[in-house]
Amino acid sequence: MRLRGHQGQYAIASLVVGELRFGAQRHPDPIRRERLTAFVDGVVSNTPIMAFDARAAEWLGVERARTEARGEPVDLADLIVAATAAANQMVVVTANTRHFSRLRVEVEDWTQPAPELEEGR
Repeated sequence: MRLRGHQGQYAIASLVVGELRFGAQRHPDPIRRERLTAFVDGVVSNTPIMAFDARAAEWLGVERARTEARGEPVDLADLIVAATAAANQMVVVTANTRHFSRLRVEVEDWTQPAPELEEGR
């Protein structure tokens, strides 16, 4: 994972904080739930959080209309994350690039080797 090489160059969309909390809190094993909650606490306390604001809302409205007109609707949560990144000139980093592939936002999967590392092999 390439996250370690980008300290200070990334932020979390505010919606993602809620998704992380939800995932941790719904775990059925109390010990695992406690560990996940501690992990989320650490991530949230050490990472800037980007709010969904008016610029992001404008981007979302335009992009949602575009994708729906093409018959390719996108989940609202994914639109909010993409809009937050686009409004802040950021890249969406996700292991599920397929969810964002129809949107006009740059997307990277940091669980995969960097393209420049692949070329050097």
